[in-house]
Amino acid sequence: MVTATALHLVLGDAVPKCLNGTLCRPTGGTDHAPPAGWPACCTEGRAFEPNGLERTPLRGWRSWQAFAADVDQQIMEDIMRGVAKRRPLGAGGAMVSLADMGYRDVGLDAGYEMVGQGYMGSCHTESGHMLINTTRFPSFKQMTGTAHALNLTASWYLNSDPCKGLNETAVGQTYRPDSEDAVRYGFDGVKFDSQPGGPNSNITEWAIALNATGKPMLIENCEDKNPLYLLTD
Repeated sequence: MVTATALHLVLGDAVPKCLNGTLCRPTGGTDHAPPAGWPACCTEGRAFEPNGLERTPLRGWRSWQAFAADVDQQIMEDIMRGVAKRRPLGAGGAMVSLADMGYRDVGLDAGYEMVGQGYMGSCHTESGHMLINTTRFPSFKQMTGTAHALNLTASWYLNSDPCKGLNETAVGQTYRPDSEDAVRYGFDGVKFDSQPGGPNSNITEWAIALNATGKPMLIENCEDKNPLYLLTD
Protein backbone atom coordinates (compact mmCIF):
# COMPACT_ATOMS: atom_id res chain seq x y z
CA MET A 1 0.00 0.00 0.00
CA VAL A 2 1.25 3.49 -0.78
CA THR A 3 0.90 6.41 1.56
CA ALA A 4 1.17 10.09 0.80
CA THR A 5 2.14 13.09 2.88
CA ALA A 6 1.26 16.44 1.38
CA LEU A 7 2.61 19.73 2.73
CA HIS A 8 2.17 22.03 -0.23
CA LEU A 9 -1.03 20.97 -1.95
CA VAL A 10 -4.61 22.12 -1.67
CA LEU A 11 -6.91 19.18 -2.51
CA GLY A 12 -10.64 19.13 -2.94
CA ASP A 13 -10.91 20.84 -6.30
CA ALA A 14 -11.37 18.95 -9.56
CA VAL A 15 -7.65 19.55 -10.17
CA PRO A 16 -5.25 19.72 -7.17
CA LYS A 17 -3.30 22.94 -6.92
CA CYS A 18 -0.33 24.34 -5.04
CA LEU A 19 -0.81 26.85 -2.28
CA ASN A 20 0.25 29.54 -4.76
CA GLY A 21 -2.60 28.56 -7.05
CA THR A 22 -0.55 26.64 -9.62
CA LEU A 23 -2.65 23.79 -11.01
CA CYS A 24 -1.23 20.27 -10.89
CA ARG A 25 -2.13 18.44 -14.07
CA PRO A 26 -0.57 14.96 -14.23
CA THR A 27 0.78 13.84 -17.56
CA GLY A 28 1.94 10.35 -16.59
CA GLY A 29 3.29 8.44 -13.64
CA THR A 30 2.63 5.23 -11.78
CA ASP A 31 0.99 4.07 -8.59
CA HIS A 32 4.30 4.50 -6.77
CA ALA A 33 5.67 7.75 -8.15
CA PRO A 34 4.37 11.23 -8.89
CA PRO A 35 3.48 11.92 -12.51
CA ALA A 36 6.06 13.49 -14.78
CA GLY A 37 5.62 17.07 -15.84
CA TRP A 38 4.08 18.46 -12.66
CA PRO A 39 5.23 21.87 -11.39
CA ALA A 40 7.82 21.45 -8.62
CA CYS A 41 5.42 22.70 -5.96
CA CYS A 42 3.09 19.76 -6.68
CA THR A 43 5.59 17.21 -5.42
CA GLU A 44 7.58 19.25 -2.91
CA GLY A 45 7.10 17.83 0.56
CA ARG A 46 5.17 14.86 -0.78
CA ALA A 47 6.44 11.36 -0.05
CA PHE A 48 5.17 8.32 -1.93
CA GLU A 49 6.38 5.46 0.22
CA PRO A 50 5.05 2.04 1.16
CA ASN A 51 3.97 1.93 4.81
CA GLY A 52 4.94 -1.71 5.18
CA LEU A 53 1.40 -3.08 5.32
CA GLU A 54 0.57 -6.08 3.14
CA ARG A 55 3.60 -6.23 0.86
CA THR A 56 1.87 -9.22 -0.72
CA PRO A 57 -1.82 -9.29 -1.72
CA LEU A 58 -4.23 -9.16 1.19
CA ARG A 59 -5.84 -12.46 2.10
CA GLY A 60 -8.98 -12.83 4.11
CA TRP A 61 -12.77 -12.91 3.96
CA ARG A 62 -15.30 -10.30 2.87
CA SER A 63 -18.99 -10.24 3.63
CA TRP A 64 -20.23 -9.24 0.17
CA GLN A 65 -19.50 -12.50 -1.61
CA ALA A 66 -21.48 -14.50 0.95
CA PHE A 67 -24.19 -12.14 2.20
CA ALA A 68 -24.25 -9.01 0.01
CA ALA A 69 -26.00 -6.40 2.18
CA ASP A 70 -27.83 -8.96 4.34
CA VAL A 71 -25.23 -9.07 7.10
CA ASP A 72 -25.02 -8.05 10.74
CA GLN A 73 -22.57 -7.92 13.62
CA GLN A 74 -23.38 -11.42 14.87
CA ILE A 75 -22.60 -12.88 11.44
CA MET A 76 -19.35 -10.93 11.25
CA GLU A 77 -18.18 -12.06 14.68
CA ASP A 78 -19.15 -15.67 13.96
CA ILE A 79 -17.10 -15.53 10.76
CA MET A 80 -14.14 -14.14 12.69
CA ARG A 81 -14.29 -17.04 15.10
CA GLY A 82 -14.59 -19.44 12.18
CA VAL A 83 -11.53 -17.99 10.45
CA ALA A 84 -9.51 -18.39 13.65
CA LYS A 85 -10.79 -21.88 14.52
CA ARG A 86 -8.26 -24.68 14.06
CA ARG A 87 -9.32 -27.76 12.13
CA PRO A 88 -7.43 -30.85 10.84
CA LEU A 89 -6.52 -29.12 7.56
CA GLY A 90 -2.74 -29.22 7.78
CA ALA A 91 -0.19 -31.74 6.63
CA GLY A 92 -0.87 -35.09 8.21
CA GLY A 93 -4.07 -33.78 9.73
CA ALA A 94 -2.36 -31.04 11.75
CA MET A 95 -4.72 -28.60 13.41
CA VAL A 96 -4.56 -25.28 11.58
CA SER A 97 -6.88 -22.36 10.94
CA LEU A 98 -7.47 -20.21 7.89
CA ALA A 99 -5.71 -17.48 9.84
CA ASP A 100 -2.68 -19.75 10.28
CA MET A 101 -2.62 -20.05 6.49
CA GLY A 102 -2.52 -16.29 6.09
CA TYR A 103 -6.20 -15.43 5.76
CA ARG A 104 -6.22 -12.96 8.62
CA ASP A 105 -8.48 -10.08 7.56
CA VAL A 106 -12.26 -10.07 7.92
CA GLY A 107 -13.91 -7.23 6.04
CA LEU A 108 -17.35 -5.69 6.24
CA ASP A 109 -18.83 -4.55 2.95
CA ALA A 110 -22.32 -3.10 2.55
CA GLY A 111 -25.18 -3.61 5.00
CA TYR A 112 -24.22 -1.20 7.76
CA GLU A 113 -25.40 2.00 6.06
CA MET A 114 -28.51 4.05 6.76
CA VAL A 115 -29.09 4.67 3.06
CA GLY A 116 -30.91 7.92 2.38
CA GLN A 117 -31.55 8.64 6.05
CA GLY A 118 -28.76 11.16 6.58
CA TYR A 119 -28.51 14.83 5.81
CA MET A 120 -30.39 15.73 2.61
CA GLY A 121 -30.83 12.06 1.70
CA SER A 122 -27.18 11.13 2.19
CA CYS A 123 -25.66 8.43 4.42
CA HIS A 124 -23.92 11.01 6.64
CA THR A 125 -24.78 13.53 9.29
CA GLU A 126 -24.50 17.17 8.29
CA SER A 127 -21.07 17.24 9.99
CA GLY A 128 -19.84 14.35 7.82
CA HIS A 129 -20.09 11.27 10.05
CA MET A 130 -21.41 8.03 8.55
CA LEU A 131 -24.72 6.91 10.04
CA ILE A 132 -24.49 3.29 11.21
CA ASN A 133 -27.44 0.92 11.41
CA THR A 134 -27.09 0.06 15.09
CA THR A 135 -29.88 -2.51 14.89
CA ARG A 136 -27.64 -4.60 12.65
CA PHE A 137 -24.36 -3.40 14.16
CA PRO A 138 -24.77 -2.39 17.83
CA SER A 139 -21.04 -1.73 18.29
CA PHE A 140 -18.35 -1.55 15.64
CA LYS A 141 -15.83 -1.19 18.46
CA GLN A 142 -16.90 -4.51 19.97
CA MET A 143 -16.83 -6.16 16.54
CA THR A 144 -13.30 -5.05 15.72
CA GLY A 145 -12.30 -5.97 19.28
CA THR A 146 -13.43 -9.52 18.59
CA ALA A 147 -11.18 -9.60 15.53
CA HIS A 148 -8.20 -8.31 17.48
CA ALA A 149 -8.73 -10.76 20.33
CA LEU A 150 -8.45 -13.53 17.71
CA ASN A 151 -5.26 -11.97 16.23
CA LEU A 152 -7.17 -10.93 13.11
CA THR A 153 -7.60 -7.58 11.44
CA ALA A 154 -10.89 -5.94 10.52
CA SER A 155 -11.54 -3.78 7.49
CA TRP A 156 -14.41 -1.57 6.36
CA TYR A 157 -15.95 -0.65 3.01
CA LEU A 158 -16.07 3.06 3.74
CA ASN A 159 -17.35 5.03 0.74
CA SER A 160 -19.77 2.32 -0.29
CA ASP A 161 -21.70 2.55 -3.54
CA PRO A 162 -25.11 2.04 -1.84
CA CYS A 163 -24.54 5.60 -0.60
CA LYS A 164 -25.11 7.19 -3.98
CA GLY A 165 -22.49 9.75 -4.88
CA LEU A 166 -24.94 12.41 -6.01
CA ASN A 167 -26.77 12.18 -2.67
CA GLU A 168 -23.49 12.72 -0.82
CA THR A 169 -22.80 16.04 -2.52
CA ALA A 170 -25.06 17.82 -0.03
CA VAL A 171 -22.67 16.85 2.78
CA GLY A 172 -19.53 17.43 0.74
CA GLN A 173 -16.15 15.91 1.40
CA THR A 174 -16.01 13.58 4.39
CA TYR A 175 -12.43 12.30 4.07
CA ARG A 176 -11.40 13.54 7.50
CA PRO A 177 -14.42 12.57 9.67
CA ASP A 178 -14.78 9.19 7.94
CA SER A 179 -11.09 8.44 8.42
CA GLU A 180 -11.19 9.47 12.06
CA ASP A 181 -14.28 7.34 12.62
CA ALA A 182 -12.61 4.31 11.01
CA VAL A 183 -9.81 4.58 13.55
CA ARG A 184 -12.18 5.30 16.44
CA TYR A 185 -14.15 2.16 15.61
CA GLY A 186 -10.96 0.10 15.62
CA PHE A 187 -10.71 -0.84 11.95
CA ASP A 188 -7.30 -1.71 10.50
CA GLY A 189 -8.04 -1.09 6.84
CA VAL A 190 -10.55 0.53 4.55
CA LYS A 191 -11.84 -0.27 1.07
CA PHE A 192 -12.89 2.44 -1.36
CA ASP A 193 -15.12 2.33 -4.38
CA SER A 194 -15.65 4.79 -7.20
CA GLN A 195 -18.86 6.30 -5.73
CA PRO A 196 -19.91 7.72 -9.12
CA GLY A 197 -20.66 11.43 -9.01
CA GLY A 198 -19.71 11.70 -5.36
CA PRO A 199 -17.31 14.06 -3.60
CA ASN A 200 -15.16 11.36 -1.94
CA SER A 201 -13.54 9.32 -4.70
CA ASN A 202 -9.97 10.65 -4.58
CA ILE A 203 -7.63 7.99 -3.21
CA THR A 204 -4.90 10.57 -2.58
CA GLU A 205 -7.17 12.57 -0.30
CA TRP A 206 -8.19 9.40 1.52
CA ALA A 207 -4.53 8.50 2.10
CA ILE A 208 -3.78 11.97 3.44
CA ALA A 209 -6.78 11.92 5.79
CA LEU A 210 -5.97 8.41 7.02
CA ASN A 211 -2.30 9.29 7.58
CA ALA A 212 -3.38 12.29 9.60
CA THR A 213 -5.03 9.98 12.14
CA GLY A 214 -1.60 8.64 13.12
CA LYS A 215 -2.63 5.00 12.63
CA PRO A 216 -1.17 3.08 9.66
CA MET A 217 -4.13 1.87 7.63
CA LEU A 218 -4.36 -0.49 4.68
CA ILE A 219 -6.16 0.94 1.65
CA GLU A 220 -8.00 -1.43 -0.70
CA ASN A 221 -8.91 -0.19 -4.15
CA CYS A 222 -12.16 -1.95 -5.09
CA GLU A 223 -11.67 -3.85 -8.35
CA ASP A 224 -9.06 -1.30 -9.39
CA LYS A 225 -11.79 1.24 -10.14
CA ASN A 226 -9.31 3.96 -9.22
CA PRO A 227 -6.34 2.82 -11.36
CA LEU A 228 -3.95 5.63 -10.50
CA TYR A 229 -2.96 6.54 -7.00
CA LEU A 230 -2.82 10.22 -7.90
CA LEU A 231 -6.34 11.12 -8.97
CA THR A 232 -7.71 14.37 -10.24
CA ASP A 233 -11.36 13.41 -10.19
